[in-house]
Amino acid sequence: MSASRQPTPEYGASTFVSADDVFDLAPSTSVDAGTFDGAASGAPSTSPGDRDDAVVTVDRGNLYRLGADQLLLNFNAYRGLQLIDLSNPDLPVMKGSIRATGTPVEMYAVGRYVFMLLNDWSGYYARRPHVDAVEDVLGAFHYEGGVVLVADISDPDAPILLDRALIPGAISTSRLKQSGDQVALYVVTSRQDTNAAEMRTLVKSFSLDASGRLTPRSEIDLGGNVTDIQATSERLLVARSALPPSSSGPKSQVTILDIQGVDGSMLEGASVVTEGVVRSKDNMDLFGDILRIVTANTRGSLSNTNHIETFDARDISNVTRIAHETFGDGEDLYATIFDGPKAFFVTYRFVDPFHAFEIGADGSIVERSQFIVSGWNNFFRLTQNGERLVGIGWDDPNQHGRQLAISLYDATDLTNPSPLLARETATFTFASASEATWDDQAFTVIEGATHIAAPNGEIETNVVLLPFSGQDPAAGRYVAAVQIFTFSATTLTRRGVMDHGAPVRRTFAVEPDNRNVANLSDVRLGLYDVSNPDAPIERGRMELAPYDEAFFVVGDDYGVRLRRTSYAYSWWGYAAPVRPHDVLEVIPLEDDVDRAMPVASIDIEPGAPVYQMGDRLAVLYGTVTSSVPAVRSLTLDMWSLADPTAPALLGRSPIAGCEAFGCDPAFQSQVMVAGETLVFVEQVWEQISIGTRHVRYIEPDAFRCGSDCFISGFMQCSSLHRIDGTIEPETCSGSPFKKCPLAMSQEYCTDIEDPTSIATHEVERTYEVFRDSSRAVFHPLDISDPSNPVMRDALGMSQGEESTHIFAAGTTVYSAWKVPHPVPGDTRNFADHYFRAIDFSAPSTPEAGPAINVPGVLLAVTGDTLVTRDALFNGTRVETSVDKLVLRDDVAYLVGVKRFDDRRVRDVVVEGQRHVLVTHQSATDDTSSPAVSLSVLDLADSVFDETASLPIAPSAVVLDVDLESQAHRALFLVSGGILALNLNDLTAPEAEAFFPMRGQPSSLVANQSALYLAAQRYGLYRFDFGRANLLEP
Repeated sequence: MSASRQPTPEYGASTFVSADDVFDLAPSTSVDAGTFDGAASGAPSTSPGDRDDAVVTVDRGNLYRLGADQLLLNFNAYRGLQLIDLSNPDLPVMKGSIRATGTPVEMYAVGRYVFMLLNDWSGYYARRPHVDAVEDVLGAFHYEGGVVLVADISDPDAPILLDRALIPGAISTSRLKQSGDQVALYVVTSRQDTNAAEMRTLVKSFSLDASGRLTPRSEIDLGGNVTDIQATSERLLVARSALPPSSSGPKSQVTILDIQGVDGSMLEGASVVTEGVVRSKDNMDLFGDILRIVTANTRGSLSNTNHIETFDARDISNVTRIAHETFGDGEDLYATIFDGPKAFFVTYRFVDPFHAFEIGADGSIVERSQFIVSGWNNFFRLTQNGERLVGIGWDDPNQHGRQLAISLYDATDLTNPSPLLARETATFTFASASEATWDDQAFTVIEGATHIAAPNGEIETNVVLLPFSGQDPAAGRYVAAVQIFTFSATTLTRRGVMDHGAPVRRTFAVEPDNRNVANLSDVRLGLYDVSNPDAPIERGRMELAPYDEAFFVVGDDYGVRLRRTSYAYSWWGYAAPVRPHDVLEVIPLEDDVDRAMPVASIDIEPGAPVYQMGDRLAVLYGTVTSSVPAVRSLTLDMWSLADPTAPALLGRSPIAGCEAFGCDPAFQSQVMVAGETLVFVEQVWEQISIGTRHVRYIEPDAFRCGSDCFISGFMQCSSLHRIDGTIEPETCSGSPFKKCPLAMSQEYCTDIEDPTSIATHEVERTYEVFRDSSRAVFHPLDISDPSNPVMRDALGMSQGEESTHIFAAGTTVYSAWKVPHPVPGDTRNFADHYFRAIDFSAPSTPEAGPAINVPGVLLAVTGDTLVTRDALFNGTRVETSVDKLVLRDDVAYLVGVKRFDDRRVRDVVVEGQRHVLVTHQSATDDTSSPAVSLSVLDLADSVFDETASLPIAPSAVVLDVDLESQAHRALFLVSGGILALNLNDLTAPEAEAFFPMRGQPSSLVANQSALYLAAQRYGLYRFDFGRANLLEP
């Protein structure tokens, strides 16, 4: 029987045995940088009215833009484009937003238009867009990759998304060119070559018309993998890896593109192969007709050599090298900058020199000086009319005790043997990270921003803002902040710190007088008055991506969002003076649930789980004493929202008897609501003895068979002596005995004609075999009297009953389990599956029903109708069936079954009262991207009709969410978010809407004709059933 096909149960059967599947039959645990006006940072204005139409500018994108009217455009990693009014730094106001989920690359603002460039953007289209690599998912066409979004922000309260351009691959960087009303955007992307295992660099250009629409202009395929670009008003330099790789080490290929027009047209010029690798935009410079490039070979290698090369680029179709010099042998190249005839480079490893070069108008190269400096700089910034150089990097005295540091250099005299004028480190020696060490837009240098005396009395007027973060061992907390430095022509002074609470990505002045500074992280905006740089004062703060964990619908008109503010506590550590409260906010459902102002709110303890019980909310608080041993306690708050605008506390009570399950509110993932009872589900883990395994190891007595050969091979035989006295037949495995020459590999071994001629010996071993199992114990908390909750007696499974699925419906909790079912003469594992209904309609006296045998795991109960998912053997392979049963006199009778022959079932979800969704693939397809199908089954008859079947993405997972029977929708977790499938016509399901997010939502709630989705930092979504939002190409 060990290879037989287990029969499908027949109509009317009432006893069932299942394959003890290696897969879990239970449902998956689904959820029940820059400025507009440039006044502060030197960024060019983006307001056409501020510019001479004849002036041509080339801008580099950033994560923010600040307008002259203090309107901040923030390109947020979680919420997309946010428009924030900073005119009152004490009270910043969110004006409007556009959701754009992906990885922000950079952004531009041109008058009323905003360009947003993202990677990892997912879009689902009703019709196939005109790009490659589009995946058909549930009838929708999925694109994932780079994108350029264009928004109209003329009304900051209601910005509008106008256009999008798909950029297959990953956007590396871009440049925007403007002259008057003409705008051209150049986007550089890396993309996997579909016909070869290599990356390709593509440059795409667009023009912007008067209506804000992007028009593709040119596309150039340069090959290789892009590293960075540099641009002038007429030329675009594109560096990428040189192919094929050189025998003398890695190199780069730099191509010059002609971008003289402002219509997006491009002309490809010549390419040059450099002596080393171009790693950043600052490694390239075009000064007049001289192309200057600095590179390094292999970072971290003692054989590394750094190179500086010049090229004659008067004719971009014929670029020739003029000069080449090497420097800093054995050192790694870090900060580089070209400034007219001057160039400054920092290398670091053993000697750590600061190099000063002169580059003549003829392309000649002369190193004028070297200065040994501790540590290195990652970036340089020219200041004070090019006479001074500010360096961001690390001080590393004697290569021990590295600290984040600012350096001030003299850039006037290339022969100066001591150009370092001053160096200061961050206040905290533990500062271990700063985005400014890998992104030169993360720090800011502001000239003429202050007037303060240095320790020697010299007046310092310039400011450096440097973000940092690190663990403070003395305070026992993580610090994320911005360090303020001030400097003059000869002095540099460390000043105050602006605490932030999350790693700062951008820091900049808000007003023309530079009195206020804004600090931006992915989750928060902080505003500080820095009139006194030694003691900055926080003025305003705004959460940019509140952590929305759950959403509850109360009545017909209101909802409650659970907003966790205590997530920041992890940054501040346990030594923080005050741990912030979380909050329950009541909002009108008619408003934007993500941004609506609350009409009422309830402060709750940090991390407290919340459960909805009709128009009441139960909140659990756990406390632990510092005594030894620690003592735990649990407290319940019951809030009434009978009037949602005026929540009323019904009672706050300690829970006596919670010691049985540790008084731990962390049970929130295992707490169920059954009427007026909270049921704490405790999983008790145990090892159940199966029996004793007897193993025989059989080996040759002598491995040598002469002076020139040896015997290979072995056998291992085992049998299981079960605890019930039955013995499994012995099975053997191993490799046959062979004769092998000593000097040759195994492939030259030959079979032995008579294996019995080989003398052997046996080694025996016995050991006990256990089955890991967990059984459920239910601890009911009776809350029928909110002012006096009572912990009732526990109910639980017996030892050996392994829990498989637990769910609640109304006032009943359904508990399903399995027990082993040995079949004589069959070595395969079988199990009997059961379930029990526990009735909590009378909270003081819960009643457990009888154990009822069913085929497989119970999925759903509607009246007397049951739906299960069973596992059945087909030889050694396990197949799945969906079964429908009717319950009569505590016995379940089979009335319908659908077996998926030769298919591997992934998800089974019951939709409504008579339909089941099943995703499955071929049982023999073990590839990483199998062909997966979705089947819709009609349970009306004994032989379930498959009303529809359609392909789905291999990564798609159907979410087991109660969308109410009238909704006729199914939700799928897909790449980039959640896709809603319309099931109104079960013969032709179709994709209807997409919600972009990353990861899985923490809360999904259906109410009447709408779905509410809580997506943590990605915010709250509302989806009105019947309103499609799929994109059009």
